[in-house]
Amino acid sequence: MKKSFIISILFLIFLLSVSNVSAADPITFTSDQVINATGFILSYVDTNQTLPVDVNISGCMVSMSQLLELLTSVVLNINNTSSDTIALENYDNPPNPSENITNSIINSTEYLEIANRVKSFMDSNKRAPNYATQTSTGNTIRFESLVYMYSQILNSYNQTSVLPDNVNVTSWYYVTNKINITNLIGNTSYGYVEKEIYGNQSSNQTIVLIVGVHPQENGIHTAIANALETRH
Repeated sequence: MKKSFIISILFLIFLLSVSNVSAADPITFTSDQVINATGFILSYVDTNQTLPVDVNISGCMVSMSQLLELLTSVVLNINNTSSDTIALENYDNPPNPSENITNSIINSTEYLEIANRVKSFMDSNKRAPNYATQTSTGNTIRFESLVYMYSQILNSYNQTSVLPDNVNVTSWYYVTNKINITNLIGNTSYGYVEKEIYGNQSSNQTIVLIVGVHPQENGIHTAIANALETRH
């Protein structure tokens, strides 16, 4: 009987130890650890015109959906002067990202409000949103643009130690196609028109060339544009 009791106690201890191993502490990050990852995101987008699949934060690979939740949490923590760590949760990717924003300056009041809504949506639905709406204009900002925007905000904070008063957001289409918004003349769902200035800008003589009129003429138009760029 005594031997049976001892075996039962040992078995119970074994079960508790297994339970403790399986219930491992969640992965958490400090605000600084998340902020340090934003420089990589901006550099990667500038080089590759797309978001990376994931990012290494203190030895842990984090998806872009997870990153968006971390970014918004850190922005809100900074605004609330909170030093709380943020737990890494699992979130599904957005099923159908979309946006209609072209170029907009979003002030801190609004990007903080958007951060609250994005975080609340993700915590409730366990996935990243397709877009967030800029309340003042009704413009929608797609998932990728949100990741890029909050990376810009926190990268600025990393350099100045204060959240920026505003952030400039352009269409993800412009970002991925390296379109300079200052050179943009107009755009539709079919494409865009931008201006490039070459040669002697002090001259009174101006020659205008329009390239890219028809997709089947893309080859010759691209060659003309490249020739002008390299010989001006």
